[in-house]
Order: sequence, then structure tokens, then C-alpha cells
Amino acid sequence: MRRILQFIALKATLVFCFVGATEPQTEKIHPFPVDVSVFDGQGSLLIHWTYPDSILANQFRIFVHESGEVDFKLLSELPPQQTFYLDYMCEKDVRYFYKIELEDTFGNIFTSDTLTPAFGTCLLIEDSTAYDSTIVSVQDLILAKILAKANEIDPYQVYDPILDLINLNKPINSIWFENYPIEKLKSAEPIFQILETCILDPMLMEEILAEETLYRNLFLISPETWLTNVEKMLLDVQIYWQQLMTEYPKALERFETTAPIRMIGYRITEEDQKELMLHIFHPEQITSSEIFLLSGDEYVNLGEYLIENNSRFTVILPEQWQMVDLMMDDIFIQSSPLIFNESICFTLDGDFIPVEELNLKVGRPESTLWMNELTWNPYSKTIQLEVAGNPEFEDQYSILIQDEPLWEVESNPGFEVQFQDSTLALQEEFEYPIIISFKKMVKEELVTIEHLVLDSLPVAISRMPDGGPWHYAESTTLGISNEPVRESFETDLLPELFVLYQNYPNPFNGMTRITFDLLEDAIVSLYITDATGRIHDKFMEGEFTTSGTYHYNWNGEGRSTGIYFFTIHAQVDNRPPTTFSRKMIYLK
Repeated sequence: MRRILQFIALKATLVFCFVGATEPQTEKIHPFPVDVSVFDGQGSLLIHWTYPDSILANQFRIFVHESGEVDFKLLSELPPQQTFYLDYMCEKDVRYFYKIELEDTFGNIFTSDTLTPAFGTCLLIEDSTAYDSTIVSVQDLILAKILAKANEIDPYQVYDPILDLINLNKPINSIWFENYPIEKLKSAEPIFQILETCILDPMLMEEILAEETLYRNLFLISPETWLTNVEKMLLDVQIYWQQLMTEYPKALERFETTAPIRMIGYRITEEDQKELMLHIFHPEQITSSEIFLLSGDEYVNLGEYLIENNSRFTVILPEQWQMVDLMMDDIFIQSSPLIFNESICFTLDGDFIPVEELNLKVGRPESTLWMNELTWNPYSKTIQLEVAGNPEFEDQYSILIQDEPLWEVESNPGFEVQFQDSTLALQEEFEYPIIISFKKMVKEELVTIEHLVLDSLPVAISRMPDGGPWHYAESTTLGISNEPVRESFETDLLPELFVLYQNYPNPFNGMTRITFDLLEDAIVSLYITDATGRIHDKFMEGEFTTSGTYHYNWNGEGRSTGIYFFTIHAQVDNRPPTTFSRKMIYLK
């Protein structure tokens, strides 16, 4: 009998173990796993909810009922990434109860507490005139308070254009030129003292915090984080203001040294014409001047296009023009190519940037990688290129020549600026001018960041400092920073081979003299080209020349009126060659 009972007990134990092993071990979930909070506000209620990370949300449904009602009504259905909801359809002094339903990816339904649901009371809007519907963020609220305080000090000043600059996502080094009315730049300084007094006012923080019940819900901010959000944003605004004030003298100096008028780019019209846009920076300097566009033997007098009190105007260019020079009286101002079949901006730094909307730009657009140095030898058809930056791992950049792939740049992420260089020998003949394009892959499409133009002249250019404007380079620093080398043991990297003087007279009609000092024995070339790169005369071509002073006369008779270049190319031993060009103007 005892053996039978032992057997039955053992069997029961095995059955229990088997059942326990086969049933799934499910995690216990709180009967109401969705936690809801409701925050009161003037004219609104903010609902916020959280839930365990173990639940894969697919959709939320919000239900509501007023005090005195029993049944919940569906208020809204929301996507899984949303955990805030602003109910601004509430009535003042009415209590509202809320329930959240969470449907996961498997179709399971989880809810918030339905026995004691979260509730809130819609507060009365104390002053309807105090509410501004254009204020949609803490930053907007701060700037609105600053504007109100400034208007109390001097209501006759215009503060909005400067306050609009406090946009924390814009590059500080170009913001004055690109985002502020440039014609008002010199007159902005008196406004700074008033705004600075308001921005640094110790009472400003308290005044902003006092607007909590009116605006906090609208910004989707909980009471617990309201103070932190305001403190951080106010500090950001104050820091950015100081940066603006630091940058202003630099912008003013650049404005003063900018030519009276400049071409800022052209757009392709619906009729497939090139419409050139020009900007007048200093109208007081051009009232009695003759301004014209020049291309070869053709020109366009801009006098009839000038409109009083209008700083910008446009000109439809002749279809056959491939280059355009901007002249004021006998002074050359700017030369730009017209060979791009897309709308192009000519930046103040000299970049050629594709744009959808044509506006004044200072320099290249922000990017994680950029072209940093280029050397072009048209005799050996060799291009030396350097890119610099700190790209993300997934970034893809390419360099193209005449829209044909030239260099697929590998992304090498790091903590500091990375430098990559490549020497490329062109195997096929290209017609001048040659377009070098720097592009980035964006959503599976190559988007052009900038263009460079090469012609039959040797050229060595680099961005100085790294990522800055293009400058003619005295030496190559491929693979390393372009920052100037100061140590004495590295001065060999900065050879001073010659001094090329400006021709005299200039402009000229007939004969002009070209002079240069050669400081070391070198292999020298000296030649004359026009704006398209076509060589007109060669004084020296790869000749060994001893140090000394050399003079050459050039006669422009029989040639077209326009811009010409005289270029010297010199090399000593195995050091990198040095090239420099100057412009001269021939007038019949």
C-alpha cells in the first residue's frame, strides 16, 4: 500500500512539473500600465503619458468625460511616437477626466487607471489680450518679452530685424549679411544698447516664468521641467547675443570694403534664359558712375536698370555669353562664369553655389566635408585635390569633372578635422572651361554643394583658414592643414620666388609694361590669357631664368576690349611650383 501511495505521489509530482514547464512564463503587467498626468493651463489641458518599455506601442487612443458624466468618449487617435496631447477645446472651470488606451503591435489593449482616472481643470484665460498666437516656443516667449521691454524704453526704434537674428541654428559668421537688411547695417548700432539692457535685465527671468499657466501647456512642457527649460533657453539667447555683438564689427568692416555693386548670381528662367541679379551695397558711390557688364566685344550698360531706392535689380543676359565682367567706369569689380545650367549664387567669398532661391550669400553652405585645396597643371593635365572635414560614417561625397565621376571620397569619421588628398591625371581631353563639382548623396540623389572652374591657366588655391574662403596659394599643403606655418624650420614650405607687379598703365590703350622680380634662379613661364583662358601671347615658356628684374611690353592693339590676365609660373628644383596672376584692362 505504501509503495502504491509513493508511486501516486511521484506521478503527481511529475505531472505538476510537466505542466509548469510547458506553460509560458509571462511577465506580470500592472492592470493599468499606462500612467497619465494632466496639467492645468489657461484655456488648455496638457495630457502626458508613459508606459513600460516592454510594450511595443502601435497606437494611442485618448478618451475623455466631463465631471458628472460616466461614459468616456473618444477624443483622438495618435501615432506611437506621441506622448503629449494638448486639449484646447476645454471649457473654463470644468473638470475633465482622461483615459488612455494603448494598442501594441500584437493587437493587445492596455489602459490607464479607469477606477481613479487622471483629471484636470481648464483655467480661465485671465487676459485674452496678453495671449499671442505667434508665440509657439520658449525662445519666442523670451524674444517677445525682450521686444516689449525695448518698446517701453524707446517705442520709435525698429527692433524686430535684429531680434530675428537670434536663431540658434544659423551660422554666426554670415548671419548679418544673409539675414539682416544690409543697407541698415551701419545704422544698427544705436539699437544694440537698448536690446542689451533688456536681454541682460535680471528681472527678465521672473517675467517669463510668470507666463507659465498661459504658455507652458502650449509648448508641451510639464511643470517639473518648466523652470529648467526657461533657464536653458534664456542662457542660450544671451550667449548668442554676445556672439552677434562680437561678429557685428567684422560684418561692418566687410561691408565697408565691399565693392559698391556686385553680381550675386543668376537664375534660369522658365524661358531658359539666364537672369543675372546684382546688389547695390553703396549707392552713394555710383550716382555719377558708368556701370556696365562686359563679355568679349559685347557689353550692357546698366544705367537704365538702376532703380532709385531699390538695392537689387536683374538683367537678362545674352544667350551666347559664357563669362561676364562687372565694370564701374574703368575699374574692374568682378568676373563670373555663366556656364552652369542651373541657378547659381556668387558668394562674397567667391564660391559658385547652386541654389533654388537666389539671395546674397557670404560663403559655402555648411557641410561635414568640403574641398579644401586644389592645384591644377594644364600642361600635364594633373589635378591635386584635398578634402577636409569630419564626416559622419554614412556620409557619401563625390567629386565630378564635367559631370563625370573623378573621385569617390571615403568617409573617415574622427574627433578632429580629417584631411584626404588625391592626385588625378586626366586621360581624356576636355574643352575649357572645366567644371569641377563637389557633391553629397542625399536621399539616394547626388546634390551639388559647390563648383570650381578650371581653364588653361595653372592655378593653386586653398581655403584659408581650413573651410574658409578660397585664396591663391603660395605653396601646397596637401594632406595637412592650410593654416600658415610659423616655425622657422618649416619656412621652406613658403617659398618667395618672385614679385609680380601690376602692369602700367592700367587700364591701357595700346602698350602696357609688365614687370616682375625673380628672387631665385628658377624655371619660369610668363603668358597672357583672356577671361576664357585662351592664351594670346607667351613671353617665356619653361625657361631657366636667373634671379633679377625683368620687363616686358605688351601691345593690345587689334584685340578686343576687355579683361586680360598675365600669369607667372615658377619652380625651383623639386619644390612645388608657384603661380600668380594679375588682371589688366584693355580699352580701345
